[in-house]
Amino acid sequence: MHKTHFNPLVIQRALQQIKAGLRQQKISYAGLASRLNVSLNTVKRLLNGQDISLQRLLQLVDICQLDWTSVLQTAVEEHAEHHFFSEEQDQAFAAESALLDFFVGLFYQQRPLNVLADAMGLDDIACYQRLRKLEMLGLLELEPGNRYRFKVKPPLGFAPGSRVLQQQLSRYFQRAEAAVLNQAVSEETLVMVKPLRLPPQAFRQLSSELKRVIDKYAEASELMYGPADELPEYQLTLVAQPLMPSDHVLSACNPTSLD
Repeated sequence: MHKTHFNPLVIQRALQQIKAGLRQQKISYAGLASRLNVSLNTVKRLLNGQDISLQRLLQLVDICQLDWTSVLQTAVEEHAEHHFFSEEQDQAFAAESALLDFFVGLFYQQRPLNVLADAMGLDDIACYQRLRKLEMLGLLELEPGNRYRFKVKPPLGFAPGSRVLQQQLSRYFQRAEAAVLNQAVSEETLVMVKPLRLPPQAFRQLSSELKRVIDKYAEASELMYGPADELPEYQLTLVAQPLMPSDHVLSACNPTSLD
């Protein structure tokens, strides 16, 4: 049976509540270290979301006299401020896709550097060169021995108008076009082309309903499923626009979905 891991965003938000609980209970980091029988540095690492287990998280919630269900619900429902790559970072990734793949592996997929290096065929020097580039872009701080600390935090993505997004969407639309034209329908692919004749108010209602459904699943994707979950990823693109007069013959001849 597949085991679900909470996304790091949820853990991060839960830890924020735990820190507030420690302040309310007037428990210092040193006092917490004593209770947990660990070092002060370990406590600092735990409270910053590094290598914390669910068992340890529950222990911290109990020490702060918090309700775990309430902590989890608040962590899931809270919406964090979204951060975007700068124009310089976007241009660098657009110019060097391998650097973007490297950053994605470290930051989003949270793969250990040695595992990522083996998968990408990189030696220590090549890893250092890529880490150094990421440091120069302000994304991380490089330490001796190819150790690093991120200077950015999730949720992090590309801003509208991003060159990287334009490149990725161009490639995706080519595959999507091929799927539609070839009617490449499977359990892993949804293809639907359905002309509609609706008054503007009904179309706006349809758009609103679709957006709510998609947002619900997008939020679950973001918060409930983390890098540790080996799940397939999908690209959803929904476009609805008025038909041109020259399209009306097509809509009259083919008023059905391809499903």
